[in-house]
Amino acid sequence: MKIIVFLFSILWAAAAAAFTVEAEWRGDLFVAKHRIYRLEHYRLASDPAVEGIWRLNGQEIGRGTEITLARPVDAPAPEVCDAADPEAGWISVTPPQPDGGKRPYDCDVALRWFVPELLYDDELRDFDWEVATKLPAPCRYRITVTPDRDNALFPAQTLELELQGHHPDDRFGAGEYRKSRVWLHGKELLQPLTVEWVVAIPGLELCRERLRFVPAEMLPELTAGEDGHWYDESGTRIIPVLHRKILSEQRTLELARSVGRSALSKRRVLVLSEEFGSAPAQMFGPELRDALIASNYELIFVPWFPGPGEGEEWGQALPRALEALRSHPADQVVIVPPGNGRRPRLRSDEEWVRLTDLLLHAAWAQPEVKRVILTTPLFDPAAPESTGYTAGLRQLLRGTDAELFEFAARFESLPGWRDRYRPAPGNTAEYHSSPSLAAKELARLLARAVTGW
Repeated sequence: MKIIVFLFSILWAAAAAAFTVEAEWRGDLFVAKHRIYRLEHYRLASDPAVEGIWRLNGQEIGRGTEITLARPVDAPAPEVCDAADPEAGWISVTPPQPDGGKRPYDCDVALRWFVPELLYDDELRDFDWEVATKLPAPCRYRITVTPDRDNALFPAQTLELELQGHHPDDRFGAGEYRKSRVWLHGKELLQPLTVEWVVAIPGLELCRERLRFVPAEMLPELTAGEDGHWYDESGTRIIPVLHRKILSEQRTLELARSVGRSALSKRRVLVLSEEFGSAPAQMFGPELRDALIASNYELIFVPWFPGPGEGEEWGQALPRALEALRSHPADQVVIVPPGNGRRPRLRSDEEWVRLTDLLLHAAWAQPEVKRVILTTPLFDPAAPESTGYTAGLRQLLRGTDAELFEFAARFESLPGWRDRYRPAPGNTAEYHSSPSLAAKELARLLARAVTGW
């Protein structure tokens, strides 16, 4: 027995002696701004070549003749064994010593989606996602895609990519990225679908992001991120999915809503609009309230933006509007879109029409609503209205039971309407983007559209 153990020890020592590991330090990484990871490269130098199994903290992190891994500075050294004979045992590798004088790099790896802000359930759209890296060394990235239900768009899968990274001396370089494309079939998204992406390199999870497609009538409470996109309370990005009604559905709804309009019980009107006027005496919201009270209507006025002239991203205004529709029961909803100069210009006319349609869906989803009025946006002297947007609104209303009120045309039919954009009577030097001097007149026009007188 002693002879057998002795011979086995000699054979294992001989195998270990032929199992040389070369180690190289590639830099330090800041992770979450407070923890440092060592980026280390290891290579098995042997003849003939040997494939190894690598592990860190007792967990397998990769296989092959070489590996680049991220190791916390206080973690034990990685281990390796011969993949052809793992029973021979694990060898603890001596980590490389870092070179002095180099500052830690930011862990700059991002997962990005290029997806429409919302979808229709009868369309086919392209969806791109990419992994972009500025890590200072080549690494093998593992991307795990996990859906929360079976679907034909995003199957559960694990992908591996070899990306060269970003040269540390190139301060302004774009780094390297890899893109993948999926075709989105709206009909596959009639039920909610959440997809999670996890991007990692051996030893370190780099990012974890979730995307959720939700039918418009099932939308959760939304918040707007700094990027202008919409998120739920868990931080999952939300993509609303709108249902485009076929002709038979439209006719059924038209009949039901026409009966409902004949008996508007609450006489309560929710208006989504900009606030403007000559503060504090004549503002559009208070003037509209006074005009509606005269006909025994109650007004709930929700401005798109915090105050006159205080524009913000539509991504922030929209969640507030959706919450107002949920929390303020009304039997009529009036939507007055912001003028062209007050809408963020990064979106196309088509996207603005889609966002408007999302509001219409949200309005009709409220059980108390029996009538929805959509107006044309008011003229902006600094940015005349796009014909594509107004034409898109008219086309949109052909497939819904909402009514279109030609707000801009009615206002522009009044004598001297352009002078209402002056900051004060007699001022000929400048224009405001909103008709500050016409709050009372515009309130009366809109009140007539609501009450029918």
